[in-house]
Amino acid sequence: MSALFAAGGEKNLKEGYLLTVYVSSNVALIAGFISHIWFILPKGRLNMLIKAGVDISRLNREIRRALNVVNRLFMAHDQEAVVTSTYGGNHSAGSLHYANDAIDIRLPDPPIADLVNRLRVNLGPDFDVVLESDHIHVEYDPK
Repeated sequence: MSALFAAGGEKNLKEGYLLTVYVSSNVALIAGFISHIWFILPKGRLNMLIKAGVDISRLNREIRRALNVVNRLFMAHDQEAVVTSTYGGNHSAGSLHYANDAIDIRLPDPPIADLVNRLRVNLGPDFDVVLESDHIHVEYDPK
């Protein structure tokens, strides 16, 4: 599983972001920061941006699978999902971020109508989806 890098590709990454390619439940990361590089993804692969310094490698299986659902909903509206936080950063005491069962996703611009409700429906009852002031919090919290 690899992405082809070439000048004049389809998508320009912003400086300081990592490219993540998801295929089914397998995850591949291109290590390092990408700056001013154009890339082409093979047809049928989904891409998602990961904010610099954010590590998704420790996420538990269920929340990692949720990344694909989040990405599909964003891509259906020609938006890029950006993971802004996992276990790192400052979160409330007892946060599922520290248990590797939560992620934060930057709000899309322009906003996608009813995105939070669509995420709730597509992720199912074992996930909590909370709209915060500048991000969407998604956590795996089976009842």
